[in-house]
Amino acid sequence: MSRLRALQGYLLLRLLLAPLMLWTIVTVVFLLLRATPGDAVDAILGPRAPVAVKEALRAQLGLAQPLWQQYLNYLGQLLRFDLGTSLTSQGEAVTKIIAQHFPATAELGLASLAIAFGLGVL
Repeated sequence: MSRLRALQGYLLLRLLLAPLMLWTIVTVVFLLLRATPGDAVDAILGPRAPVAVKEALRAQLGLAQPLWQQYLNYLGQLLRFDLGTSLTSQGEAVTKIIAQHFPATAELGLASLAIAFGLGVL
């Protein structure tokens, strides 16, 4: 019975630490994206775009706001599963793109799992 109690304690600890781990990952990703060299607006529009157009895009993307406000907006969008619009697919929603490709991804993952399991058992 003590093994069962130890397993329950371990699982409870992992479940309680999962939100902290997810928050840490989200925060690190946000900071790494902001720490990369270069400007996202220059990458989208090119360095020769007019300054007024660049500033308008910065305001539209929320990059003109302070970092803490960008972070709170980022967290809020993630909690609503709003991943924004694609910059390469004519403004299509990222969640829609993910949903379109998820069946193929799941099929590939299950096939690789079956192969790995089969080889692992042998």
